[in-house]
Amino acid sequence: MIQDEVGTCQDCGKKLRIRNDPNNPIPILTKDQLLHDSPSSAKSKAGTSDLLVYPVCLECLDHMIAGVEQSIKSGEKVFNEYSDSINNINKEIENLINSLKTQEVEKHLAKSSVQEEELKRDLEKLEGETKEYEVELAKVNKEAAELEESEQKYWEKISELESRLLETEEENGKVKNALAYFSQEYQRLAGINVISDNFKITCPERVAAINGFRLGRLQTEDVTLV
Repeated sequence: MIQDEVGTCQDCGKKLRIRNDPNNPIPILTKDQLLHDSPSSAKSKAGTSDLLVYPVCLECLDHMIAGVEQSIKSGEKVFNEYSDSINNINKEIENLINSLKTQEVEKHLAKSSVQEEELKRDLEKLEGETKEYEVELAKVNKEAAELEESEQKYWEKISELESRLLETEEENGKVKNALAYFSQEYQRLAGINVISDNFKITCPERVAAINGFRLGRLQTEDVTLV
Protein backbone atom coordinates (compact mmCIF):
# COMPACT_ATOMS: atom_id res chain seq x y z
CA MET A 1 0.00 0.00 0.00
CA ILE A 2 1.41 3.39 -1.05
CA GLN A 3 1.96 5.78 1.83
CA ASP A 4 2.58 9.51 1.83
CA GLU A 5 5.56 10.69 3.82
CA VAL A 6 6.99 14.10 4.57
CA GLY A 7 10.56 14.69 3.56
CA THR A 8 13.10 17.44 2.95
CA CYS A 9 14.78 18.32 -0.34
CA GLN A 10 18.37 17.26 0.07
CA ASP A 11 19.55 20.18 -2.06
CA CYS A 12 17.55 23.26 -1.10
CA GLY A 13 15.89 22.08 2.18
CA LYS A 14 12.28 22.53 1.11
CA LYS A 15 9.60 20.39 2.67
CA LEU A 16 8.33 17.66 0.37
CA ARG A 17 5.49 15.17 0.35
CA ILE A 18 6.82 11.81 -0.69
CA ARG A 19 4.75 8.90 -1.82
CA ASN A 20 6.59 5.80 -0.83
CA ASP A 21 5.82 2.30 -2.01
CA PRO A 22 6.83 -0.21 0.63
CA ASN A 23 7.42 -2.78 -2.07
CA ASN A 24 9.73 -0.38 -4.00
CA PRO A 25 11.01 2.23 -1.57
CA ILE A 26 12.94 5.26 -2.77
CA PRO A 27 16.43 5.38 -1.24
CA ILE A 28 17.14 8.51 0.73
CA LEU A 29 20.85 9.35 0.77
CA THR A 30 22.62 12.33 2.21
CA LYS A 31 25.29 14.26 0.29
CA ASP A 32 27.95 12.92 2.61
CA GLN A 33 26.85 9.34 1.94
CA LEU A 34 26.71 9.94 -1.81
CA LEU A 35 30.09 11.65 -1.91
CA HIS A 36 31.56 8.82 0.16
CA ASP A 37 30.20 6.21 -2.29
CA SER A 38 30.98 8.11 -5.55
CA PRO A 39 34.28 7.97 -7.48
CA SER A 40 36.79 10.77 -6.94
CA SER A 41 36.62 11.71 -10.66
CA ALA A 42 32.89 12.39 -10.33
CA LYS A 43 33.51 14.56 -7.25
CA SER A 44 36.13 16.67 -8.97
CA LYS A 45 34.33 17.16 -12.30
CA ALA A 46 30.63 17.25 -11.47
CA GLY A 47 30.63 18.83 -8.01
CA THR A 48 28.08 18.26 -5.27
CA SER A 49 25.41 20.38 -6.99
CA ASP A 50 25.35 18.05 -10.02
CA LEU A 51 24.84 14.88 -7.98
CA LEU A 52 21.32 13.46 -7.85
CA VAL A 53 20.43 12.98 -4.18
CA TYR A 54 17.02 11.71 -3.09
CA PRO A 55 14.65 13.27 -2.33
CA VAL A 56 14.84 16.54 -4.30
CA CYS A 57 12.29 19.05 -5.43
CA LEU A 58 11.38 19.71 -9.09
CA GLU A 59 13.30 22.99 -9.24
CA CYS A 60 16.46 21.36 -7.95
CA LEU A 61 15.93 18.40 -10.28
CA ASP A 62 15.60 20.78 -13.27
CA HIS A 63 18.72 22.56 -12.09
CA MET A 64 20.56 19.27 -11.85
CA ILE A 65 19.35 18.17 -15.31
CA ALA A 66 20.47 21.50 -16.77
CA GLY A 67 23.88 21.02 -15.12
CA VAL A 68 24.13 17.50 -16.49
CA GLU A 69 23.19 18.73 -19.99
CA GLN A 70 25.81 21.47 -19.70
CA SER A 71 28.36 18.88 -18.63
CA ILE A 72 27.36 16.68 -21.59
CA LYS A 73 27.72 19.62 -23.97
CA SER A 74 31.11 20.45 -22.48
CA GLY A 75 32.11 16.81 -22.77
CA GLU A 76 30.93 16.70 -26.38
CA LYS A 77 32.88 19.88 -27.10
CA VAL A 78 36.00 18.40 -25.54
CA PHE A 79 35.36 15.13 -27.38
CA ASN A 80 35.00 17.01 -30.68
CA GLU A 81 38.19 18.94 -29.97
CA TYR A 82 40.00 15.69 -29.20
CA SER A 83 38.49 14.11 -32.33
CA ASP A 84 39.60 17.07 -34.46
CA SER A 85 43.05 16.90 -32.92
CA ILE A 86 43.24 13.17 -33.56
CA ASN A 87 42.04 13.69 -37.13
CA ASN A 88 44.63 16.42 -37.66
CA ILE A 89 47.32 14.19 -36.21
CA ASN A 90 46.19 11.33 -38.44
CA LYS A 91 46.27 13.67 -41.45
CA GLU A 92 49.74 14.86 -40.51
CA ILE A 93 50.86 11.24 -40.09
CA GLU A 94 49.29 10.34 -43.44
CA ASN A 95 50.95 13.35 -45.10
CA LEU A 96 54.24 12.41 -43.50
CA ILE A 97 53.87 8.80 -44.67
CA ASN A 98 52.98 10.00 -48.17
CA SER A 99 55.94 12.36 -48.09
CA LEU A 100 58.21 9.55 -46.96
CA LYS A 101 56.74 7.28 -49.60
CA THR A 102 57.28 10.01 -52.21
CA GLN A 103 60.87 10.45 -51.06
CA GLU A 104 61.39 6.71 -51.14
CA VAL A 105 59.84 6.52 -54.61
CA GLU A 106 62.00 9.40 -55.82
CA LYS A 107 65.06 7.81 -54.27
CA HIS A 108 64.14 4.49 -55.86
CA LEU A 109 63.56 6.20 -59.21
CA ALA A 110 66.93 7.95 -58.95
CA LYS A 111 68.59 4.66 -58.09
CA SER A 112 66.75 2.97 -60.96
CA SER A 113 67.89 5.73 -63.33
CA VAL A 114 71.50 5.21 -62.25
CA GLN A 115 71.14 1.47 -62.70
CA GLU A 116 69.51 2.03 -66.10
CA GLU A 117 72.46 4.20 -67.19
CA GLU A 118 74.88 1.55 -65.98
CA LEU A 119 72.91 -1.12 -67.86
CA LYS A 120 72.94 1.04 -71.01
CA ARG A 121 76.73 1.44 -70.73
CA ASP A 122 77.11 -2.30 -70.18
CA LEU A 123 74.83 -2.96 -73.15
CA GLU A 124 76.85 -0.63 -75.37
CA LYS A 125 80.03 -2.32 -74.20
CA LEU A 126 78.53 -5.73 -74.92
CA GLU A 127 77.41 -4.56 -78.36
CA GLY A 128 80.95 -3.36 -79.11
CA GLU A 129 82.41 -6.63 -77.90
CA THR A 130 79.80 -8.51 -79.93
CA LYS A 131 80.85 -6.65 -83.09
CA GLU A 132 84.49 -7.44 -82.35
CA TYR A 133 83.56 -11.08 -81.81
CA GLU A 134 81.61 -11.08 -85.08
CA VAL A 135 84.65 -9.70 -86.93
CA GLU A 136 86.88 -12.30 -85.27
CA LEU A 137 84.32 -15.00 -86.05
CA ALA A 138 84.19 -13.97 -89.72
CA LYS A 139 87.98 -14.05 -89.82
CA VAL A 140 88.05 -17.47 -88.17
CA ASN A 141 85.36 -18.77 -90.54
CA LYS A 142 87.40 -17.51 -93.50
CA GLU A 143 90.53 -19.18 -92.17
CA ALA A 144 88.53 -22.35 -91.51
CA ALA A 145 87.25 -22.30 -95.11
CA GLU A 146 90.80 -21.80 -96.40
CA LEU A 147 92.04 -24.61 -94.18
CA GLU A 148 89.21 -26.84 -95.36
CA GLU A 149 90.11 -26.07 -98.97
CA SER A 150 93.79 -26.72 -98.25
CA GLU A 151 92.85 -29.93 -96.47
CA GLN A 152 90.78 -31.00 -99.49
CA LYS A 153 93.73 -30.31 -101.79
CA TYR A 154 96.02 -32.12 -99.36
CA TRP A 155 93.82 -35.23 -99.38
CA GLU A 156 93.52 -35.07 -103.16
CA LYS A 157 97.33 -34.89 -103.34
CA ILE A 158 97.59 -37.80 -100.91
CA SER A 159 95.14 -39.81 -103.01
CA GLU A 160 97.16 -39.02 -106.11
CA LEU A 161 100.43 -39.99 -104.40
CA GLU A 162 98.85 -43.18 -103.06
CA SER A 163 97.70 -44.05 -106.58
CA ARG A 164 101.18 -43.33 -107.93
CA LEU A 165 102.66 -45.35 -105.07
CA LEU A 166 100.45 -48.31 -105.92
CA GLU A 167 101.41 -48.00 -109.57
CA THR A 168 105.08 -47.76 -108.59
CA GLU A 169 104.79 -50.76 -106.30
CA GLU A 170 103.07 -52.66 -109.09
CA GLU A 171 105.86 -51.68 -111.50
CA ASN A 172 108.45 -52.62 -108.89
CA GLY A 173 106.73 -55.99 -108.52
CA LYS A 174 106.85 -56.47 -112.24
CA VAL A 175 110.52 -55.43 -112.33
CA LYS A 176 111.34 -57.76 -109.43
CA ASN A 177 109.55 -60.64 -111.12
CA ALA A 178 111.36 -59.90 -114.37
CA LEU A 179 114.67 -59.60 -112.52
CA ALA A 180 114.05 -62.90 -110.75
CA TYR A 181 113.17 -64.50 -114.08
CA PHE A 182 116.22 -63.09 -115.82
CA SER A 183 118.42 -64.10 -112.86
CA GLN A 184 117.07 -67.61 -113.06
CA GLU A 185 117.63 -67.67 -116.82
CA TYR A 186 121.08 -66.25 -116.35
CA GLN A 187 121.93 -68.94 -113.84
CA ARG A 188 120.55 -71.53 -116.17
CA LEU A 189 122.41 -70.15 -119.17
CA ALA A 190 125.56 -69.67 -117.13
CA GLY A 191 125.60 -73.44 -116.54
CA ILE A 192 125.45 -74.22 -120.25
CA ASN A 193 128.77 -74.82 -122.21
CA VAL A 194 127.99 -74.53 -125.91
CA ILE A 195 131.28 -76.02 -127.00
CA SER A 196 130.97 -78.94 -124.60
CA ASP A 197 127.38 -79.55 -125.71
CA ASN A 198 128.32 -79.39 -129.41
CA PHE A 199 131.68 -81.10 -129.12
CA LYS A 200 131.50 -83.68 -126.37
CA ILE A 201 135.04 -84.70 -125.49
CA THR A 202 135.51 -87.96 -123.70
CA CYS A 203 138.45 -90.16 -122.93
CA PRO A 204 137.08 -93.55 -122.06
CA GLU A 205 140.27 -95.35 -123.24
CA ARG A 206 143.75 -94.46 -124.18
CA VAL A 207 142.46 -92.41 -127.08
CA ALA A 208 140.33 -89.32 -126.67
CA ALA A 209 137.10 -88.93 -128.60
CA ILE A 210 135.05 -85.96 -129.76
CA ASN A 211 131.36 -86.74 -130.09
CA GLY A 212 132.34 -90.38 -130.19
CA PHE A 213 134.99 -89.93 -132.84
CA ARG A 214 138.46 -90.85 -131.70
CA LEU A 215 141.25 -88.55 -132.57
CA GLY A 216 144.99 -88.75 -132.26
CA ARG A 217 147.77 -91.23 -132.90
CA LEU A 218 149.57 -93.86 -130.93
CA GLN A 219 153.14 -94.98 -131.60
CA THR A 220 152.36 -98.60 -131.37
CA GLU A 221 149.13 -98.77 -133.28
CA ASP A 222 146.91 -96.89 -135.64
CA VAL A 223 143.87 -95.02 -134.30
CA THR A 224 140.61 -95.20 -136.23
CA LEU A 225 137.77 -92.68 -136.03
CA VAL A 226 135.39 -95.17 -134.59
